[in-house]
Amino acid sequence: MAGWSSVTLGEGQTPLLVLDEAESSTFVKKEFMMPTLSFKDRGAAVLVTLAKQLGVKKMIADSSGNAGTAIAAYGARAGIECDVYVSADTSPKKLAQIKAHGAKVKAIKRIREDVAVAAQLAVEEEQVFYARHVYNPYFYEGTKTYAFEIFKQLKKAPDTVIVPVGN
Repeated sequence: MAGWSSVTLGEGQTPLLVLDEAESSTFVKKEFMMPTLSFKDRGAAVLVTLAKQLGVKKMIADSSGNAGTAIAAYGARAGIECDVYVSADTSPKKLAQIKAHGAKVKAIKRIREDVAVAAQLAVEEEQVFYARHVYNPYFYEGTKTYAFEIFKQLKKAPDTVIVPVGN
């Protein structure tokens, strides 16, 4: 994807380690070693690269924390203004992470679904790019890059992959 090099923060290439020496065919991928400490950096890198290619100046995301941090970080790297809608009871540490990347936090005092609705209304009102990680296919394509890495690291496709993630 053209323009990726100006958006990347060095995501990917996380170690693949043997989980248990007694069972040497079981591995764990250390995704917490990503720039924002989350596997969601993979999707954010691809989604924000698309936004930059489209000439986006501002984007809105909604999140419970990790995706908001990733979108904020990659948005900052790409020079795209970012508002992140979250639940008012989101962890203060996650809020601090989002703010550290220059994004504006919009805390909504309702359930998670209401946060998404508030973000969608803001997107319509402001006519800006909606960087919602749950539905955007570019975000999903980015998260899939771990599969290519595993293949490259093992030099073959694994028999089974277990992915413990939300959404």
